[in-house]
Amino acid sequence: MFIKNKCKIRINDIKNNSSILAPLRYKEVILNSNFDSLTNLFDISNESINIKNTKKYYNYVEIGSINNLTGTVNPEVKREIDISTTSLFRLRADDIIVSTVRTYLGGIGKITNETENLVSSKALIVLRNLKKNRNLDYIFGIMKSKFFNEQVSLILNSSLYPRMDKSALNTIKIPFPTVKNNDNPSMVENLVSSIVQDILDKEKNIKIKNLQIDKIIEQELINNQLKNNQHYSYPKKSTIFNIKRLDTSLYQKNFIDNYSLLENYKHGFKRVRNYKYKIYSGATPIFVEKNIKQLPIFIRPTEMNYNRTYDKFINVYVKNKVKVHSNEGIIVPRKGGTYALYKPEGLDVIINDSLKFLEVDQDIVFISALLTGKNIQKYLSSVKSKANGGGLVEENIIDIPIPLFPKEVKEQIEVLYFNDDEKNENKGIYQLNKEIFEQKEYLESIIYKILMEEKIDLQ
Repeated sequence: MFIKNKCKIRINDIKNNSSILAPLRYKEVILNSNFDSLTNLFDISNESINIKNTKKYYNYVEIGSINNLTGTVNPEVKREIDISTTSLFRLRADDIIVSTVRTYLGGIGKITNETENLVSSKALIVLRNLKKNRNLDYIFGIMKSKFFNEQVSLILNSSLYPRMDKSALNTIKIPFPTVKNNDNPSMVENLVSSIVQDILDKEKNIKIKNLQIDKIIEQELINNQLKNNQHYSYPKKSTIFNIKRLDTSLYQKNFIDNYSLLENYKHGFKRVRNYKYKIYSGATPIFVEKNIKQLPIFIRPTEMNYNRTYDKFINVYVKNKVKVHSNEGIIVPRKGGTYALYKPEGLDVIINDSLKFLEVDQDIVFISALLTGKNIQKYLSSVKSKANGGGLVEENIIDIPIPLFPKEVKEQIEVLYFNDDEKNENKGIYQLNKEIFEQKEYLESIIYKILMEEKIDLQ
């Protein structure tokens, strides 16, 4: 959309590209009349810290810590000895971090709070000290856009080793509004900034609600046990013959302890097989991605986020015969991980062969939220098949124990996950996730108008 061929290629162009004749080296980005390079806007921070023998805990950030959809960063608390390298970057509030690998997938994040011992892998580029009195959230919004991704793809795809390095940042341009967009261009910057902040606020709200769900599940299980003294013992022959598997994880203490929380829950449990259910396997379609909202949505594990949400939806025109789901259901990753509810709301869904689609006749919102809770996740990581590359088979899924929480507890969980309330603070995770998609689309439309220098109505 934002890339075009050069009309002419000069000898100097070839020399500047180290005599490399790759076609992508001779394309250019569509820009407006007001832009600046990324390196003119930020300093590249090299503030490092050596953690060797410090015997401390660190809030550690790596490429996988960045939410590709929103750009929020989720550090993981790690001990010094559990971090694979001793030389790290120090991170500070308002840093923007850029993944050096697969940057075009959205691996760009913003540090919103400076926490103690906040560090990152050196596989990230750290941008700091915004210059020229510019709006940080505006620039971050541009860096999370399709326009920015296309610039990055142009650089990486024309390289022998597709890796973003610091020298490449000088070729990346950030457009700014002009008077053609609005008589007061700074108001357009403020609009973009407010959209970005709204997206970050919604993501923060999603994170809080996820933590609340996990806490409710854990407390309900721990506080309502039939037996308080579970003693671990080595498995007997009869136990092994009954389970009919030799996976050592099924007989380890941490699995037994976790499973006993489910097994000894005082209100009992019901396995998925005891519901009226259907399970469908996915199949990868031959498709063309189309920006047509009436077409089915295609979901892969890469579209699913760690917090019961989706990173993106893509509409596709399918060229081969695959199962299209029109009912609500739970998207189940065969390799394990986050589970997410899907409600069609007029749009059908197609899943690939790494996913399964589970339909149940009742409590679908509650079950969907429960399956990503850490107790069920621990259970599934042990029981999933280890053969043929591993993964959940239908037998594993229908054998999942669903604790029979009291109605009021289930409702607490359900309203946190799915609640279409008009007041933003009361909306469920599912609704907030959808609103983030809508805001992202709005942001893309504003950025397109900035680049084409079209009028932007601020009303």
